[in-house]
Amino acid sequence: MSHSNDEVHIVSYGTHTMVYIGLLSLTALTVAIAGGNFGSLTLLIAMFIATCKAGLVLSYFMHVKFEDRVIQMMVASAIILLIVAYGMSFIDYGTR
Repeated sequence: MSHSNDEVHIVSYGTHTMVYIGLLSLTALTVAIAGGNFGSLTLLIAMFIATCKAGLVLSYFMHVKFEDRVIQMMVASAIILLIVAYGMSFIDYGTR
């Protein structure tokens, strides 16, 4: 599969700034959640926030948003496998 270098995706500074502010906000939210007392939901909330941050990084900084459909499907299948692995781990975590 060949990828043409003729197609260039330039993301504006405004978009990068908004993604950066989003990542900083989500990091601050993670710190706030870690300081709070949410019981057994703390880990689940932290993992959800981390997943959102990973999605932002994948989409904009790694340019997966602008790749071919095949690459996007490969990334999606890797994420699905990761979710399955997390799910299998949390089955054990829930029985403790």
